[in-house]
Amino acid sequence: MEPLDECNCVMYALGIRPNPSCSPLGRYYANTDYLTSLIENGYMTELGKSMSDDALAIYFKAEKVQHIGISKLGRVTSKWGAGHIYDHAPLEVPLSFGDSVRYFGLIDAELAFDQFLRFNNHR
Repeated sequence: MEPLDECNCVMYALGIRPNPSCSPLGRYYANTDYLTSLIENGYMTELGKSMSDDALAIYFKAEKVQHIGISKLGRVTSKWGAGHIYDHAPLEVPLSFGDSVRYFGLIDAELAFDQFLRFNNHR
């Protein structure tokens, strides 16, 4: 069983999971600042504003990253904070998640984790 209660939307969508046996993440969480750094540093390829299957749906408010989910079959699966995982229409999210959604190609979970460690070492 995955420790999903320890994940936020970014960790869930990118496949980053805390490891209780060695706790490399400590109390750090992969947040939207980290997600923004992946985009800005070219680790994620934008596919556009049209929904694509098996893509990352990233939500923006005034061009600032707010939320992320995984798109499939015209729906998005995303984790809402420490709460549940929801299957929803692309724009069926709280207003705080943003007013636009753009789609990006999937990123390898191992690469995402390695970049997360680097991101936290530079903070």
